[in-house]
Amino acid sequence: MEKLKRDLDNGIISFLWMKRTLEFIITFLEKCYITCNETKLSICAQEAYNEVLKKYHGFITSKIVKLCLKLSPTKDILTKKLGFQTHQQASTVLQKCLSITKPLVRDISVTIEKFNCDFEEKI
Repeated sequence: MEKLKRDLDNGIISFLWMKRTLEFIITFLEKCYITCNETKLSICAQEAYNEVLKKYHGFITSKIVKLCLKLSPTKDILTKKLGFQTHQQASTVLQKCLSITKPLVRDISVTIEKFNCDFEEKI
């Protein structure tokens, strides 16, 4: 396992970061359109980051990410870029989509944990 942790080019590390990325996206979209209904995307993004990814980042990486998250577009712009006309339409569709993706990501998490591959080293 130690060899796998150090080899950043192996599939397990890539798979683990893909899962974390999906968790971040799911949490972000939930906060934007379903649970918080916050109008400022930077707040939703920061909360999602704090919940999902921050524990895997060191001080400098965390500060850079926070700076980038402050550059988030408005909710109206994101809604249009996602192909929706209204926030309500986005909320309805995303709720259905997330009800499918969340269990899939949970299953991925269970598999990763089953094989002790949920490495928590910081980058």
